Order: sequence, then C-alpha cells, then structure tokens
Amino acid sequence: FSGTSEAAALTSAPSAESFAVKVPEGAVSGPIALTISDRNVNVPLTNGFTVLQHAAVTGLSVTSGYAGSEVTVNGTDLKPDLLEENVELQPIRVTLAQGTNVAEAVVDIERTTNEAIVAVLPADLAVGEYTVSVATSFETVATGNPLVYTVMATPVVDKVSVSQAHAGSDVTFVCSNLAGVTTDDVKVMFGETEAEVTSVDAESGNITVKVPVTLDAGSVALSLTVKGKSIDLGENALFTVLATPKITAINADSFLHDETTALVKEGDEIVISGEGFGTDSDNVVLRFGETEIRIVAISDTEIRAFVPSGSVDGAISLTFAGIETPVMGMNLKPLVDGMDVTA
Repeated sequence: FSGTSEAAALTSAPSAESFAVKVPEGAVSGPIALTISDRNVNVPLTNGFTVLQHAAVTGLSVTSGYAGSEVTVNGTDLKPDLLEENVELQPIRVTLAQGTNVAEAVVDIERTTNEAIVAVLPADLAVGEYTVSVATSFETVATGNPLVYTVMATPVVDKVSVSQAHAGSDVTFVCSNLAGVTTDDVKVMFGETEAEVTSVDAESGNITVKVPVTLDAGSVALSLTVKGKSIDLGENALFTVLATPKITAINADSFLHDETTALVKEGDEIVISGEGFGTDSDNVVLRFGETEIRIVAISDTEIRAFVPSGSVDGAISLTFAGIETPVMGMNLKPLVDGMDVTA
C-alpha cells in the first residue's frame, strides 16, 4: 500500500480466486502494488485505493429548531474524497430518536462536505428532545457525548401589520411561538431583496422589519424564515410596495384660490388627488399648517377630509410612514365674513 514499505499481512490462506489482507498502519490513499511469486500483477484500480480515516462528529450547528428546518452536523472525515470514481456507496444518514419514535432527516448530499453534513428535519416531528445519530457511507459514527436536538413549536404568523407600504416603512409580523428567537434567527425577503430586521420581541410575538429602500413600486413575494424554517404566510405572502407619493391637485367646496393659496370655510370638503397614497389612513398624517386633520376616506389616488372649526392657516402636508419628508400642497387660509378677496 502507498505510504508503507512492508507488505500487508494476509488475513487467511488464499484460494485460487481470492485472498484478503489487512490494511497496514501508516497506509495512505494511492496505488497498490501486488506481486505473486515475485511477479508483478495488475491491480484493476484506475486511480488507486482510498484509505479512510474514522469519522468524528464535533457537534450540531444549532441544538434547537423546528420540524422541517435545517441542521448541520459538524465533524471530520464525514464525506471523504475517493480515488476511484463511480463507487456505489451507502447513503449518509442522520437519525433522530425519541424513545421508540425514530425519524430520519433528509441529507442534502450536494451541500454536504467532509466537515459538515447538511440535513433537513422531517416536517412532522413532534415537539420534544431527540438524540441524534450519524452514519457515513462507511460507518456509524461514535459521538462520545450524545447529540441532543430540541424540536420547538413552530412559529405561526397571526397577522402582518400591513399588506402595502412605501419603501423604508416598518412592517410587523405578529406571531405565536417565538420563544428564544432573536434578530439573528430571522430572515425576511421582499422578492429577492433581504429586509433589515429591526426588532424581535419574543414576549409580545412581534417581528418588525423595514421595507428595503431599494425596491421599486409594485407587488413582490414576501417570505419569513425563522431559525432556518420557512414560515407559512398564507394570504400575507404578497406585498405591495407603494409608489413615491405625490400631490397632483387639490379641490374644495366653495374654492377661492390662486396658484399657491386657497380660501376655505369650516366644513368644506378637501379632496387631495395624487398617487402612491396607499389605502391605510393609519400610515398617513394629514395636516393643515400645524393642525392634524382626520382623514375620512383614502385610496391610492385620493384623500378626503373636512376643514375643521377654528383657525386654519398653513400649507397642506401629507406625512407617510417610512418617509421622513412630508409631501406638501398649497396653503389654506380661513375665509371669514367681510374679508377682501379681490386679489
């Protein structure tokens, strides 16, 4: 064998068709040289013989997670490179046992390396503690201390705060079963763009993220992953990114105005036309000057409100969640009896 100078020891008397030898200490992967009666004999191995090292497991990437999530078993010599191609191998196995209940994870062989086995847990695993065992293509791996993995109750999304918002806005997922979850465990994607996770409050069940500012207006797929587990969003899986809002026109009852200023009376209905307003009045603050005004109706292209009692003097402004700078409209001034409106 390569790496040794002495011949390997026969383990039994040879027959006319076969013989067996013990792989000697110090042997390494490489060609095998064979002589019978001092004559060199061909060994039909194209690239040589692989000398395997015993595999070892050093631990799990995470010790808790959810049914159906991903776990990585770390170690050495878990998937060694073989000198010979097209060797038929036993599958690598990751097994979880809870008493008599035994389940097998699905090994992602393409992502598995000599140092890490990547496996997806069964989606129907019951909550509880499991002992994990590992078998390579060549042996069952002794782990010393038992590998223990805890399956937790899978998070459930009860609602998403909004289904549409402007880029930069906050979106909150209201969830059950977030015990032990931190911001590092959460990944939220708007289409192909990952969102910033700003906070996770396991006690209240809230996960808050910001709509990426780089997104263009339109509909995108929304996804949530917790501890490597994809969480079903149901009807919340589609999100609309609103266009940057702008005001295109303002109209009111008994409207007297020039290009910059309008005279209005208490009770007048103000109709603000534009685009990108959204449909949730909780995401918009309407002000006449410094006075906040209640929005009575909103669509993506129109906002309606009434002039309140008291002094109204100042510009119309719309402040949208996630957008720091208000969108400004014309100035409003109160129209009172005896006022000179010649100008």
